[in-house]
Amino acid sequence: MSMPSKLDKVRLGESLDRRVKLTEAQKQEIRERYSRGGIGQRPLAKEYGVSRSLIQIIVNPDIAEYK
Repeated sequence: MSMPSKLDKVRLGESLDRRVKLTEAQKQEIRERYSRGGIGQRPLAKEYGVSRSLIQIIVNPDIAEYK
């Protein structure tokens, strides 16, 4: 028995995109928690399963304009 191809997985509705997607509510929660202090970008990134650079962009959106 062979492994399903990527096309088969798409047909079956399985997601091939492994990137974590944050909801707007999660982004707002990150902004609020970071602005209150007491938690840094790295712990937030680990908690939400995303990169520190994504947290940095969320808490400081102006930085995204330069990338």
